[in-house]
Amino acid sequence: MARFSTLCDTRDWHVALAVGLVEPLFQTIAFSLHEEAWKVLSGAVKSHLTPTEQ
Repeated sequence: MARFSTLCDTRDWHVALAVGLVEPLFQTIAFSLHEEAWKVLSGAVKSHLTPTEQ
């Protein structure tokens, strides 16, 4: 989808192809950072709960 919208915006297939190749890299990085943050935050929440709340 990003390639198509970039192609429509720029009318340049070189730019659209470049965006299409780079986008999955950024999505992978963002997903990894999100998952790591989720692990850290869920661990912080669990450490503040009493044993009966866990």
